Amino acid sequence: GKGYAHDPMMHGPLKFHLTAFSYFLFGATDYATRIMPAVAGTVLVGLPYLLRRELGRGGALAAAVLLAFSPFMLFYSRFIRDDILIVVWSVLLAICMFRYMREPKPLYLYLAAAFLALSFTTMESAYIVTFIFGAFLLLVALKELLSGIVRGFSFSKVSPSGSFFLLLFTLALPLAAPLIRLPLQWAGIDMSAPLAYLWVKIAAFGVLFLIGAAVAFRWQMWTWLVCALIFWGIYAFFYTTMFTNLQGFATGTWGSLDYWVTQHGVQRGGQPWFYYLILLPLYSF
Repeated sequence: GKGYAHDPMMHGPLKFHLTAFSYFLFGATDYATRIMPAVAGTVLVGLPYLLRRELGRGGALAAAVLLAFSPFMLFYSRFIRDDILIVVWSVLLAICMFRYMREPKPLYLYLAAAFLALSFTTMESAYIVTFIFGAFLLLVALKELLSGIVRGFSFSKVSPSGSFFLLLFTLALPLAAPLIRLPLQWAGIDMSAPLAYLWVKIAAFGVLFLIGAAVAFRWQMWTWLVCALIFWGIYAFFYTTMFTNLQGFATGTWGSLDYWVTQHGVQRGGQPWFYYLILLPLYSF
């Protein structure tokens, strides 16, 4: 009841909104707190059903059973963290990708834009997930995308895999703007002056947005415009706390990646380099 303003240290705003909605319906209790992650974990177990054409019925059933009994998935679906949500959005994004590659209907692109936006409103691992999906699609469609560049950025006849790559690339590109901090630091440019840094932020975001839009307009202009409205509509709605904190758009588009890039060197857990090599096979064999 005292308002909420996005802070990159606490990851994305989505879990705060969903938990607040749960409290509104059921009261502020431990039980109500765990509804959101438990529902997400339960939904996750059912999602392999939508991949049965790719995995086969036996494969989809096996995937569902493994997700149901995975110590990691069970753990993260029982307390209030962003992790289980990002897993659900990632699997739904994969479902949209494979469905679109099989049947290139605009509906799958619209849904993908929504799930991508929900990923970025959940936590910063969305950058990693988008990179993984994008790298896969780029390898699949590299030849035709290069051909499109040679033709003068004409992507109107690319395959479904190329189209899905262009969707992810053009929507997520502006959110990579904070990475400009790295070359500026390496060049020894002092960005401590707030006003100068503000104009750098605006210019970097604006240039990358225009580059993405220019590529998209050479691809499927009207379809992309709908996707962009869906993506940025969801993104702005949650980061601005339903348009009550307009600064939240800046703390999302710039602050999220900027904060966690600087935190990468902190290594707050202090784990050895082989930490996950032991943890993953031990618990997720």
